[in-house]
This record gives sequence, structure tokens and C-alpha cells, in this order.
Amino acid sequence: MGFWNKVKEGFTQMTGGGGNMQIVLQNPKVKRGESLNVTVTLNATAPLTGKSVNVEVTGIETVKFQVPVVSTTPGSSTQGSLSTTTQYNQETKDNQIFHTVVPVDGAVSMQAGETKTYTASVPIPESVQPTYTGTDANHTWHVRAYLDISMGADIEASSEFTVA
Repeated sequence: MGFWNKVKEGFTQMTGGGGNMQIVLQNPKVKRGESLNVTVTLNATAPLTGKSVNVEVTGIETVKFQVPVVSTTPGSSTQGSLSTTTQYNQETKDNQIFHTVVPVDGAVSMQAGETKTYTASVPIPESVQPTYTGTDANHTWHVRAYLDISMGADIEASSEFTVA
């Protein structure tokens, strides 16, 4: 392999271009107290090395609220009175209500064209908030599988799922 091919391979590895990943949920609707079961497929499109394969589950609460914005302008009076108006801006805030990372495999070294398949089971505690969509608040759940690449962009796949 020539020098420029090695440089190109290193750049591909750093940018995460050496492979792709797919995630399949065995049970996209999970009850609290049960486990989310996933199958992850990692395909190497170039030589690929990584520190570990992991599955991450996150629960996010998004809350909408209004914030008053007061504007002050000079009044029409000659005595220097001020006129104030209040408008309300809609804002949102995300709160992470649950987060866990499950290691699936340690160091990975693959050749171009190679495929590896992993399975993982992530317990969902009974005490967490279920999926919910309301007027001013939502609870959503996300799963992300990723190959942790040192000093490079991780190769990943993600999906939403429902907690009942």
C-alpha cells in the first residue's frame, strides 16, 4: 500500500467514513421494568478500528413555556414618562430524565467488506417516565448504537422507541 493510500485510509478512519451501522429494535414498544432488545449490524467499507461498540438509551423530557419580554419606550408626555409593553416568547427546555450506556463489545478491528452483528438488552427501570405527548410537555426515548472511534467521528445508528 502506497503512502497516499495510507493517508487516505487514516483520513477516512478519522471522519468515520470507514463503515456504517444499522440498528433494529426487537420490541419498539417496551413496558417499564422490561428490557429494550436491539440488534446492531456494523459494516466495514474500509479497514476499521474502534475502541468499543456500545448501546446508549436516553429519555428526554421537553417542556414548553413562555418567557415575558418587557419593552420600554419613551411615552408621549413631556415629563419623560415611559411606556412598557410585555410580549411572551415561547421557549423549550430539554431535561435528560434517563441515560445509560451498555457496552456490547470491546476493541474492534475489521477489514473492508467485513460485517459484524451484535445484540444487546437494555433494562428500562419501572420508575422512569413513560413516553408522553402533552400540550406543554413531551417524554421521548432514544436508542443509539455506536462504534467509539479514537480521535474520529463515531459510526452510529439511532432510533426512537416507546416506553409504556
